[in-house]
Amino acid sequence: MSMGAKGTLERLPHTPLEDLFENPPDLGDFDAPLDLEELEEALAEEEAAEAPAAPPATDAVRRYLQEIGSYPLLSLEEEVELARLIQRGQEAAKEIAALLNLSEEKVGLTALARVLERPYPEGEAIEKAIRAHPQAKRLYQEVRLGERARVDMVNANLRLVVSVAKGFMRRSDGLDFLDLIQEGNRGLVRATYSFDWRKRYKFSTYATWWIRQFIGRAIADQGRIIRLPVHFHEAYRKLRAAYAQLEMEKGRTPTPEELAAALGGDWTPSRVWETQRLGQELYSLDAKVGEDEEDTLGRFLADETLPSPEEVAMRRVMVETLERAIDALGERQAILLRMRMGLLDGREYTLEEVGRYLGVTRERVRQLEKKALRTLRYFILRDKGMQEFLH
Repeated sequence: MSMGAKGTLERLPHTPLEDLFENPPDLGDFDAPLDLEELEEALAEEEAAEAPAAPPATDAVRRYLQEIGSYPLLSLEEEVELARLIQRGQEAAKEIAALLNLSEEKVGLTALARVLERPYPEGEAIEKAIRAHPQAKRLYQEVRLGERARVDMVNANLRLVVSVAKGFMRRSDGLDFLDLIQEGNRGLVRATYSFDWRKRYKFSTYATWWIRQFIGRAIADQGRIIRLPVHFHEAYRKLRAAYAQLEMEKGRTPTPEELAAALGGDWTPSRVWETQRLGQELYSLDAKVGEDEEDTLGRFLADETLPSPEEVAMRRVMVETLERAIDALGERQAILLRMRMGLLDGREYTLEEVGRYLGVTRERVRQLEKKALRTLRYFILRDKGMQEFLH
């Protein structure tokens, strides 16, 4: 077994073997590229849109780059041979699954665990079933050859992921460089599953598309608190580019109508406005502000769940007026209203509870309360302090 086969997963940080090689994330609205011309045009447009930023030279990044630099690049003939083995291995896994009523993914994962010398408990039972079936046993050797070829293909293209990830540094929305590489590696692995070696173009061209999609999906999913569709981020990127171009040409802020005209297609002023609204960034309340960065943004934002000073003053006046009016009632009526309004201990008592306390029926409490409220209203309306407040 090659060193590449043994060491790949150590260079794909924090990703379970199952997730990385057999369960790539749901691609949602991603469409696989159809031909080489479309691929090259899309990649050229991306590269021209933004110059890559220099990645941070941390110790972890240096170590990673040193490790992946040890893998030799592949010629076109070598790529074709590896891709052919991968495809044949996938076909063999399907045949085994049909023969033994097993999961195709688990057959491939079992072989990959063997190639990488990794424990895979469930794989022992699968291998036992395969060994007991002569045809499946023969096919399984092809599956293992395919998985070894997949590992070698991935290792040889890890530097490609680093190169693509650099282009996302300026718009990574908080994801660090190794995070971008991690997601790009997942896209690289995904590309090995659908690369068609018969079309005779380089694997790197095809894989770049998948690497970009996975990195873009990660930025969309992880970089924002509120998740937005991946296609929205592409639309927002185009809108920002058009905005910057028009602002430079006109020397002022472009209108939605001008932006829609510049973008063309199905862009309308209302779509421009909605895209701008949804694309606004969120800010942490703990973000430092000010020249000395001693204050946080949250200190300058009002808490809308708290009452305003005016509301507090109004409530205080009303409670004081209510207490004065209740004090003017008879003792029994005062106790009844204070219990019903929660002015004793903050709890609003039921009619039955008040009735038990006063020794009367529930209906009698209702009658007494109605009468007390009429009297209370009379006292409140006569209170000079309340009249001044209301006016």
